[in-house]
Amino acid sequence: MSANYTLIILFIAACLDYLIGDPWDWPHPVKFLGWIITHYTKQIFKLTKPYQDNSHVFILRLSGILLAIALVLGSGIISWLIIQALRINFTQFPLLTVIIESILLASCFAGKSLSMAAKEVLQLVRSDNLIQARQKLSMYVGRDTENLSISEIFRAIFETVT
Repeated sequence: MSANYTLIILFIAACLDYLIGDPWDWPHPVKFLGWIITHYTKQIFKLTKPYQDNSHVFILRLSGILLAIALVLGSGIISWLIIQALRINFTQFPLLTVIIESILLASCFAGKSLSMAAKEVLQLVRSDNLIQARQKLSMYVGRDTENLSISEIFRAIFETVT
């Protein structure tokens, strides 16, 4: 594939993200990764619960490292395989290939969706509804939001959209 083809995919993906964003009810790779993390974490905590010594901490850390590596490699390999399968059949289905590659790339941007999420949390903070703001923020960040101050909420929003 040429550089022009890559630029076309990038442009279409950016337009899709800007105009549509990630529809909330669509399946999204990050939702799937979150599901994997949740279930993996529960299993690891069940397995390590009997151990209360230092080996418990080591097992948790090692499990976290292995999970991170598996998620990055797994999502990269799956994406690469999808794109390779599409490109093998490019001459038969060029439009389908462009559409799917553009959607896959647009799902990586998430600019509009994260911007909308940040605005929702900011609106809740402005209306002095910190409990709901923390709950809403917890849907987008990986940290515990239950006791965040206003400045910490702002920092988490900023980190999310950048």
